[in-house]
Amino acid sequence: MYNTIRLFTTYSTIVIMLCTTLATFSIAEADVQIGDSMQTVIENMGKPTGHFSSGSMEFVTYRRGIIQLFDDKVTSTDLISYKEVKANDIAQKQKQAVEEAEIKLRIAKGTAIRDKHNLDEKFAELPAVERLTFWNDFHLQYPTVPIASIITPIKQEIKSAELDENRQQLELISEEIIKTEGEIEILANSSGLSRAGLQQTRRKLATLRENVVTLNAEKERLNSIIQE
Repeated sequence: MYNTIRLFTTYSTIVIMLCTTLATFSIAEADVQIGDSMQTVIENMGKPTGHFSSGSMEFVTYRRGIIQLFDDKVTSTDLISYKEVKANDIAQKQKQAVEEAEIKLRIAKGTAIRDKHNLDEKFAELPAVERLTFWNDFHLQYPTVPIASIITPIKQEIKSAELDENRQQLELISEEIIKTEGEIEILANSSGLSRAGLQQTRRKLATLRENVVTLNAEKERLNSIIQE
C-alpha cells in the first residue's frame, strides 16, 4: 500500500514537471498569440527587422519569421523556434566558412596561374593584343587576383604601336594629298580639251577635291590621337 502511494506520488510529480516544462516551452516559443496588438508583439519580440503595411494590413518580420496583423491585431504568424534560429545561425556560419575557404583556394589558384604566365618567356613573346586578351579573360575568372601592374604596360605597348601605325598612315596621307593637289593643278590648267574632255576633267577635279577633304579630315584625326 505504501509503495503504491509512493509510486503514484512519483508519477504525479513527473507529470506536473513535464506539464510545467511544456507550458514554459510553449510560452517561450509562441511569444505572439492571435489577437495580440502591435505593441504586444514588440514588447514580446522586440523591434522588428522589417515592416510593410497596405491599408489596415501589416506585416512585420523577425529573424524567426513573419507576423501578419489586421487592424492592429495579429491574424497569423509564421515563426520558427529559437532552436531553429540557432541551428540556422550555425548553418549560415558553416556555409560562410566554406565560401571563404573556396575564395581563398580560388585566389591561390589564380595567383599561381598569374605568376606562371608572368614569368613565361614564350608567353611574353606573344603579340601584345593576344596577351591583353588572355589577361582580360583571366580577370573574368579570377577578379580578386590583382593584375593591374601586368596589364598597364601591355596597354601602353599597344597604344605605342597604334601611334606608330598612325604616324605611318599620316605620312602616306600627306604624300597622297600633295600628289592629288598636283593633279588638280595640272587639270585646272589644261587647255584645248574637247567639250566631252572638259566635262570629264571637271568631274575628276570634283572627285579629287573631295578626296583631299577626306584625307585632311583623317590627317586631323590622326594628329589628335598622336598628340594625346
